[in-house]
Amino acid sequence: MVGVNFFGMHYTHNSNFFTYGHGGYFSPQAYYLANVPFTFQGRYGDNLHYNVVAAFGVEGFQQDSVPFFPLDQALEVANNNASYSAQSVVSGNYDFKGEMAYHLRDHWFAGGFLSLNNTRDYNSQVVGFFVRWDVRPQVESDLGPTGLYPWDGLRPYLAP
Repeated sequence: MVGVNFFGMHYTHNSNFFTYGHGGYFSPQAYYLANVPFTFQGRYGDNLHYNVVAAFGVEGFQQDSVPFFPLDQALEVANNNASYSAQSVVSGNYDFKGEMAYHLRDHWFAGGFLSLNNTRDYNSQVVGFFVRWDVRPQVESDLGPTGLYPWDGLRPYLAP
């Protein structure tokens, strides 16, 4: 499955920094993202199942200049009215999550997962593997079980 995604947001005040008076969260005055998300789910043979969710595109943002200490005029004066500089950035953006599971026996699955993401000037990479034992034996069918469960976030309750 392939799609198109457009996203935008803005904040009135730039609270991106960690000095006194800021919130420490990304709060651009303008942010835009355009990407192409896609999902591939499937199997290879009877026992290998995979799931790939990814998106590739471009993002841009603009942040205003703000003083180091916006809530304390005395600190501002003591620091020569120092401020964080304004910035405008346009860059490529990607988000990739993949998982694979192999059905070993009635109760057993083994597999691994990979997650790669860049957003603004933040990058994350996660790699892992697993061996799972299900309480009930898992009988193979076109709809499942696949042994694939979300490793980040909530796991749905699926009973065969």
